Amino acid sequence: MPLDPDKIDDLNKTLFVHIQLPNVPRPSFIWNYFGHLYKNPREALDLDRIYCKVCFEKIKEEYPDASFSSVRRQIGTYSATSSTGNMRNHLLAMHQITEAQAIKKTTKHIVSMFARNRDTTSSSQLKEKLGHQLTLMCCKDLLPFSIVENEGFQDFLISNRIVNTKYDIPSRTTLSPLNLNKIYTLQQHQYSLRTQPFNEAHTGESIKDLVSNVLNEFGINPNNVIVVSEYIHQNFRN
Repeated sequence: MPLDPDKIDDLNKTLFVHIQLPNVPRPSFIWNYFGHLYKNPREALDLDRIYCKVCFEKIKEEYPDASFSSVRRQIGTYSATSSTGNMRNHLLAMHQITEAQAIKKTTKHIVSMFARNRDTTSSSQLKEKLGHQLTLMCCKDLLPFSIVENEGFQDFLISNRIVNTKYDIPSRTTLSPLNLNKIYTLQQHQYSLRTQPFNEAHTGESIKDLVSNVLNEFGINPNNVIVVSEYIHQNFRN
């Protein structure tokens, strides 16, 4: 039975709207503004509805000690199965946010993040700082470190005057392992969730289904899991 939002008596300051982009190619920009209501990173309060984070943060700032149930009707709320068109209309009508503005704001933020203190920083310091920020970006957004080798990404950095040439862009090996080891202390752990016979054909789809079933059984979201495999080809000669 769905939870009645009017019975959520937690204080606004203890709650937050969790933003998670759908696992689809090129998700709509609205998912940067709408998400489920959470009490802590591991405890969702309402998965049947989608809440506007812009509304919620405003209410949270104005009424931090009010109960959520007393102000929830001031927050844009939609069924989890609602079309994105309804949420798009809400962003435009209530917050004057359009897709073009959202993209422009994101681009401006990226450029400003990478281009701070250019006038007072040497090129080597800028390259080191850029490498640090790119490493964090890849880790947070689960992007491959090879993004620095992509022509489109290089053109973006150059056209926005973040770097002058592609040679000013930190290399893939600078991001990992060099910067990665500086930022994070990595320690490998091994766990076995299940051991069972696997008599089906070892196709990618069959293996994916098996792994997904095991993850779901243990309450692990497959979208938060990265599977790394190494293919080794060996030639045998008689």
